[in-house]
Amino acid sequence: METMTGKKKNRERTVWMIILIVLAVSLILPYTISLFY
Repeated sequence: METMTGKKKNRERTVWMIILIVLAVSLILPYTISLFY
């Protein structure tokens, strides 16, 4: 049971990391595009 919960927690953590990365990219992309164009 402990291993199952541990795996679930790790999966949730990776999901949150992906969400944070996507948000950061969406915030940074407009600035980079404005710099190039």
